[in-house]
Amino acid sequence: MVQKQNGIRLWKTRLAYKKTIAIVFLLLATMAYSCNQRTENTFVSTQQQNPNSLLGNDLASLYDSKYSKAGSDFIIAPKLAKQMRSKSDIFVNLGATKLEHSNDIRISQVRIAESKDASKLGNEQQRFLFVEKKNGKNHQVTDTLSIKKGEDYSINATFENNRKGIAVGIFYPKEEFFEIKALYEILKSGKKGKLDLKTTVIDCPAPADYVSDEDSGNYKFGIKNGKKYSRFWKETATENPSQQKGMYVLDSTQISMKDKTLKISVLEKSTKNVENAQHFDLKIEVSEKSGKNYKVIKTNQNIVRTLDSNCSADGFMDVVSKDNYFTIEQIFCKDSQYVSSYTTFKISGNDILLHKYSESYTDRNNPDKALKDKIWTAKDFGQVKFEDFNYQTSIKK
Repeated sequence: MVQKQNGIRLWKTRLAYKKTIAIVFLLLATMAYSCNQRTENTFVSTQQQNPNSLLGNDLASLYDSKYSKAGSDFIIAPKLAKQMRSKSDIFVNLGATKLEHSNDIRISQVRIAESKDASKLGNEQQRFLFVEKKNGKNHQVTDTLSIKKGEDYSINATFENNRKGIAVGIFYPKEEFFEIKALYEILKSGKKGKLDLKTTVIDCPAPADYVSDEDSGNYKFGIKNGKKYSRFWKETATENPSQQKGMYVLDSTQISMKDKTLKISVLEKSTKNVENAQHFDLKIEVSEKSGKNYKVIKTNQNIVRTLDSNCSADGFMDVVSKDNYFTIEQIFCKDSQYVSSYTTFKISGNDILLHKYSESYTDRNNPDKALKDKIWTAKDFGQVKFEDFNYQTSIKK
């Protein structure tokens, strides 16, 4: 009898042990399944909101609709908002900028809009940059960059070893200083690569939101608490032979073409009285970029007029460029009139030819008097090379 009772107890103990083991395995299986589900859900959520899923897409394909209002181009793009984790699905299209020295890469820019008809300016809203590489007739997104509210950016910054990319930082309008906080190189693949802040920045254009027609020439860029640099500082300091001859660069413009890059520099004597705002007797140099350096290929000192002591006009005013053209603007006196002249040259192969010359007139005694402008073209003056132009003889008046 005792043996039978002991057998029953042993059977019950074994049964309880088996039940315990089964419950433990069931709990472990439930926990594993729950953990796996959370992992999968997290992965799906991350995939849905990861900007990398934009890669390979045509940016315009993510736009639902577009419209213009108050001079701005608006975009409604819920898909883009989801990918970039933007609370607003309304954006302002800021256009696209071609990456210099690249035929197939551009950087498109959009800014978050707070409503369908309002958009804050400058860095008051977050902006997104999209690096796009040409693929056939379309452009595909190859990388993205988010610009935080309060930050600014400069496209086509030039780094050591002739690399191009984007500088991110803060622009201080009063000081006209761009404080760089991050540097990104744009690779040939269209990917961005972050650079060390110790990287030498050869040139850094002012952020687009602060560029105006009236450039004071005081703009500088640099790292916080570091040296401040003017544009093309390295080239101007080491590669301009005219500076070594007692001259300095008063103004300049750059022309980037498919096969070459030219810089047009306006040079003035360093001994000039700085209190005199008039600019006459200037030298114009055309330099071509070769590797890291610029080499002077053409010069002319007969484009900007000589000083007339009886004239209060300012003389040289500006040098501007567009595509393969550049124009020298100046003001001088003729009889009882102020004359604003525009001398435009065209780059044609290895030659630089006079394209157009025009004058507009203002009566010195009666500024409101209407006077007719005059224009001369190649039909009037024939073929005139840049280096041969002379304001006294090239234009038959």
